[in-house]
Amino acid sequence: MDLKISKKELLKLCLQDRDHPFKLFNKKMPISKKMNLDLLVKMIYFFINCIGKHFAEKIIFVDEVKNNSMIINMHNTMRICPKRYCIANFREIKRGKHLKLGILYPIIAMLKILICFGVLLLIFPFLGCKKFREYSALCFIGEMQNVHKKMSDIGVDCEFVMTDHNFYSTALCNSLSIHSCILQHGLIQDKYLYQPVLADCFYAWGKRSKELLEKTGKIIVSGTYKFNNLKPVDKHLTKKILFCVSDLNFAEVANKIFDIKSVAVSLGYILNVKLHPGSFFNDSGLEEKFIGVQFFKEEQLSDLSFDIAIIENSTILIDMLYLNKPYIIYANSAGYFYPYETIPLAKNKRELAYLLENISTIDYKTLKDIVLKEELNDGICSIF
Repeated sequence: MDLKISKKELLKLCLQDRDHPFKLFNKKMPISKKMNLDLLVKMIYFFINCIGKHFAEKIIFVDEVKNNSMIINMHNTMRICPKRYCIANFREIKRGKHLKLGILYPIIAMLKILICFGVLLLIFPFLGCKKFREYSALCFIGEMQNVHKKMSDIGVDCEFVMTDHNFYSTALCNSLSIHSCILQHGLIQDKYLYQPVLADCFYAWGKRSKELLEKTGKIIVSGTYKFNNLKPVDKHLTKKILFCVSDLNFAEVANKIFDIKSVAVSLGYILNVKLHPGSFFNDSGLEEKFIGVQFFKEEQLSDLSFDIAIIENSTILIDMLYLNKPYIIYANSAGYFYPYETIPLAKNKRELAYLLENISTIDYKTLKDIVLKEELNDGICSIF
């Protein structure tokens, strides 16, 4: 088997990646992830999608992460791809253009995994949670090794993933015979989640992303297609402010919403809130605290009506550039955006009120040109 690292090393890497966000945000891992039930469901989806007469293209896009921002990024890239491609979908049952591995193999693989998982559940009282987690993960990794051997045999030689820090994407990037490429999915704020480990190359949005990552020789400045469908919105005053949340400290976020709402009302604006997509924001408790404030989550920004965005240190600032929407960072510091001296930053309620009252004096056009040059390769994408 043409593997970059051993099965045991891959297990350690995959489990470490699964633990990382929970440790980072000091969150308790849900039982579904502790017991690898999410991985079981993903594998079942994948194999159902794989049932059919053998079919593959040289290029494959691995669609695993249930995050609207990543999904848009990958699908925009697929639409631009000038060559024929197929898909490996772990998120949902969607069989169109999907890799096909035959009739019998996917069904047998599913049965094998279900039996293995069932046996491990039966002896769970003797194994304990830690061993159950490790053994079930090893079953999934073993089946992925069979999958990428079959992929290689039927002609796949290049794969695109959104990260090699997500279980099945990581396992697939462990193949020496298939060239693996990461599509950068956000600004580099947590280097751990972006630094390529097993993938062969990382397509970076801009030169700053390359500078922030370690010099591994894998980083290629290419731009991105993520924002391709974000077009400037016609200006029509709705008197609405949209607060885009990215912080996972919900007590701190609640304080910010209270402050922003107070300032918004005093200036005659309506406040709406957009939570970051992804499972960590499922139980924020914020909607119950602020009755009357409309909350959004998975909706696309271009579909929402607002005049001004209040943001935190987040990739969403780039979305605002493409939408030509004025924005203010509401945080203790400019954070990731510290090199841009003219970035509109409010550190407290008083500064926020001042910037909102004087929003028309901020030169967003010049700021957009500078940020696009540094962060997005001047708006040019050369992945293909």
